[in-house]
Order: sequence, then structure tokens, then C-alpha cells
Amino acid sequence: LVESFLDSNLKESHDLVLIGKARKYASKITAVLNKSSHSASVKQLADISFKELPILLQGAALSVYPSKYEGFGLPVLESLASGIPVIAKTGSCLEETGGTAARYYTAPSELTIAMESVLNDASLKEKMIAEGKVHAKKFDNDLMAQNYHKLYESLL
Repeated sequence: LVESFLDSNLKESHDLVLIGKARKYASKITAVLNKSSHSASVKQLADISFKELPILLQGAALSVYPSKYEGFGLPVLESLASGIPVIAKTGSCLEETGGTAARYYTAPSELTIAMESVLNDASLKEKMIAEGKVHAKKFDNDLMAQNYHKLYESLL
């Protein structure tokens, strides 16, 4: 994600905000940033409370979730429900969580193109926001309970 962002034209007009605790890959991020003259456009926030997350999300122009291994992908759903376009990595549950409302990539070069296209195409961005809000409603607790109830009745 950091490399794709720094390789794009977005670094001239946007900041990349990384949220999460430093893990094994933190040293790799630092190494990439140390090689770049645009490292100031990448912000790393490690100790963000759950109360602060929605505020940060609401200020985002785009949410990118590059995870390879996920159980559900709650940040993808939170982004869609908040009206933030989503780009996520293929190959896990994120395609189910994001549905057709999100865009997906497999290679870093695809991520760069996807980020630039969403942020530079207002109609695409608006379409993704609208589709995302509709898709997120499928995960409403009451609706999910009704669907499970119908499923259980059909199995009986």
C-alpha cells in the first residue's frame, strides 16, 4: 500500500494515513519511507481508540484494506456504511464483505491504478459510495436475524 501510494500521483494531493499497531512489517514500512522524498505524506497512527476510528474514517476520501487473511473484514463494512469508497485485496473474505460495491486488486500495480481511478473519477466515486451504502444494509442485525430465521425454517 505504501509503495503503491508513493508510486502514484496521489502523493501530491493526498495523505496516506495508516492506522494500526506496529507489527512485523513496520520495519519494512519505515525502510520504504526512508527511501522516499515524499514520506511526509504518509502518516502512521498506532494508538487510536475505537471511539476515534469513526472520526478518522469520516475524514477519508478512500479506504484501502490490503489484508490477505481476514475472518470477516469489519473495516470494509464500516467504510461502506460510512460512505467511503473501498479498495481491498482479493483472495480472502473481503470480496464477500465488500460485494460489488468495492473494488479489488491482486498486484501492487493494480492497487495504484485503482486508487488513482477512484480518487480522480468523481462519478465512479459517487457510484461506489451509493452502492456501498446499499450493500452495507445487507449486514443490518435485524435483516440478518430474519434471514437466519428463514434459513432455519427451510431446514426444518
